[in-house]
Amino acid sequence: IVDLNSTEYCNSDLGWYLGLASKAGKTDDFVGPFLVSEWYKRNLYMYSLVQKLTEAKDEKVMVLLGASHAAIFREFIKYDPEFEIVELKDILK
Repeated sequence: IVDLNSTEYCNSDLGWYLGLASKAGKTDDFVGPFLVSEWYKRNLYMYSLVQKLTEAKDEKVMVLLGASHAAIFREFIKYDPEFEIVELKDILK
């Protein structure tokens, strides 16, 4: 299971949304981008909850995510100085 959250797998999963799903539909039909926007919105809502439910005094927070969610959370956290990522595989050593 840990392998499914590897950076390579997560990037591949994220690539499905951005590289394939977003192309779905004819030139006047944006069903693919709509699907991707709903997925992105869901991730923003999830990330917002993490931000709202944590406090500065919290030293550690565990968020369990699947591959595509983990990939986009990595992007969100890259630009949020309040958080840093510690991979589960590193904790399980």
